[in-house]
Formats: sequence, C-alpha cells, structure tokens
Amino acid sequence: MDASDQKINLKKKLASYGLNWHYEILPRQTKKALMFLSEEKWLKESNWYLAGGTALVLQARDIAVMKITAISQRGRKRDFFDLYWCAKNIEPLEEIIKRLKVQYPSVAHDYHHILKSLVYFEDAESDPEPEINFDTGWKKVKNFFIKEIPEIADKIMK
Repeated sequence: MDASDQKINLKKKLASYGLNWHYEILPRQTKKALMFLSEEKWLKESNWYLAGGTALVLQARDIAVMKITAISQRGRKRDFFDLYWCAKNIEPLEEIIKRLKVQYPSVAHDYHHILKSLVYFEDAESDPEPEINFDTGWKKVKNFFIKEIPEIADKIMK
C-alpha cells in the first residue's frame, strides 16, 4: 500500500469517528507516525482513536502491555498499581503478558526477566504511594503479583 492509499484509509478511519481531519497542517513527523501506526496489525484489530485531534490514545489493554515493559525496565510503584488495576478490571494478567508478542512482535522478549521483575519490588519500595481512585494498597498489590506470577510462569515457561 503506498502513502496516498494509507492517507485515504486513515482519513476514512478518522471520518468514521466524525473527526474533521486536516492532515495537511500536521507536522511531518506526526504524519509519519500516524501512517506507521495506522498500518500496525495490533492497532488495526483494536479500536484506537484520536483525542483532541492530535494525540494518539491507546486502549487500556495496550497500556497494560506497556506497563509490563515499564516494570521490567524500571519498576516504579505507580506502574505496579496501574498493571494491578488493569489485571483486575480489563483482562487477566496472564493474557496481558501473552499479548507482549502480539503488540511487540519484532522484539525478543526475555520472559524470565519480565516475570522476575513483576515480583521484584525493592526499587519501588522507596517510591511515594501513587494517587489512585480505587480501593487497594501497596501490600495488596505486591501480594497479587506474588500469587499470580508463579502460576503464570508455570504456564508460559513450559
């Protein structure tokens, strides 16, 4: 598919949301990013949309996968809380972990490191408690991961 076909498909997608699309005024890098993202298989299969006309907003399921990546890289308390909420309200933690391959197919995933990072809380202990709008605490979040990860590891690491 060439660039003009991509542009037409993207315009149709945006029009289906009732957006007044002014592609010509976007910065070149934004155009490039939108074209790239509009062709990503995992985004085509989801229901992504633009908010405010310029900022790409992903579904919570996509953000949950990104939280796993964030935790495996830096382990902030807020990321554990966010992933906990997603696992309790959006989709089971095992399914979120399995979608790493789908959402990031060109990346080699070290599941041993990822699963280990989901029960490594030492770096997060000194972080402040995040402001949350649901009823839980840090101990409950940690206990959730401590319980879930061994079960998930048994399935994924086979």
